[in-house]
Formats: sequence, structure tokens, C-alpha cells
Amino acid sequence: KVVFKGNYTDGDLKKTGVYFRGLDPLKPTRKVNVIANSNRLIPGQPAGGVKFGSTAPPSASDKDVVFLGLDNEQPPTLGGIYRSVDWTSNPKLKTLVKFGSQVPGEPSGTTFNSIGEVLSYDGRFVSFWAAWGAETMAVTLQCPEEGNEKLVEFCKTTYPNGYVVQVPVHQGIFVRDTELKKTRVAAKTGSQYSDFLYWVFSGRPPGVGDADSEDF
Repeated sequence: KVVFKGNYTDGDLKKTGVYFRGLDPLKPTRKVNVIANSNRLIPGQPAGGVKFGSTAPPSASDKDVVFLGLDNEQPPTLGGIYRSVDWTSNPKLKTLVKFGSQVPGEPSGTTFNSIGEVLSYDGRFVSFWAAWGAETMAVTLQCPEEGNEKLVEFCKTTYPNGYVVQVPVHQGIFVRDTELKKTRVAAKTGSQYSDFLYWVFSGRPPGVGDADSEDF
């Protein structure tokens, strides 16, 4: 099987989802199936709740799939990492980690408020980046020297001395054990580490792409 993220439009609405398709050579025309998309409620809510507004590329083992699903890409307030163990369309989703989950090793009531898109999964353990707290630090993004010519030109013209962004002070790498249902710490910021992500100036400069596209 192959699992993937896909974006699409429904009329004027932009939507997103996570899908899979069987690659059995005896059934080469097997259809694409939905794991979760923008028509589906984020788990753990009553009827009429919030639907997925953003999904990230999934990670899969030979038996199941995990993915990050959020209400909004910027800034998300609801969602988390979900697991599907049923290779059917619109399967039941199990919540592994969500916004509001307790951060391991931190005082009670300290919860995740940001979870990274990139996941690593082997069928039992899923590792991920996450952050918590309101404290931020300034990071200066330098303009790229290569890549999209229009982006490089826009950056160097508009931000010749770099572009300052605020990133979370409290962040770390975590591992969720799907069998024991526990989240453990791999590493956190503190005396040994100050950051776990490489922050870059990227995206789409103004005036490039379709009219509804977001800029950098």
C-alpha cells in the first residue's frame, strides 16, 4: 500500500486529507481510500464540532498509519497525532497525542500547544517534535543563497539583514509507545539543547502563485 497527503478544492473551498491506495498487482485499478479529510470531525468532539483544516504527510508501518491533523495550519488550536489501524475508507481513528496532552516530566497542567508535522513510526513507536508554554526566543532567518529565484530576490530586497521570528523556548523530541499508551522524552531544551528545528526563510513571495495563495 501507499499512504499520502493530498489537497483539493470543493467549489471555492480548499480542503486536505490523508489517503491510501492498495498496490496489489492483481488489482491495479483499486481506488484511493480516505483515512481522514476536511469533511471529518477531529476526534474527541461532540457532533457539530471542528473538522480537520490541515493534515500532514503520514508515516506508516505495514499494518497501520499515523498522521498529524489540525484545525488550522496557522495558528492551530485543536488536533494532534492520530492512528488508523483499519485499512478501510474513513476508518476509526485513535488519538495518540493531542493539543492539551500533558508534557512528560513537566509540572501537572503543562500541556502541548504545538506539534510538528514530521513523524517517524515503526508500527509501535512514533517520534515527534512538540512545544509548550508561551515563552519565545528570537531567531534571525537569513535569506537563502539558492533555490527559487523569486523567493531569493524578494528576501534579499525586503530583508537584507534577515527576518526575525519568534520560536518556542520550551520544545523537545518525544516518543509515543502505542502499546503501553505512554509518551516519553527523548530530549528537551535546557542546559544541553537550545533548539531542535532548523528555521528557514521559505514559502511563496507576494504575487507568485494563485490569487488565494498565502505568501512566505
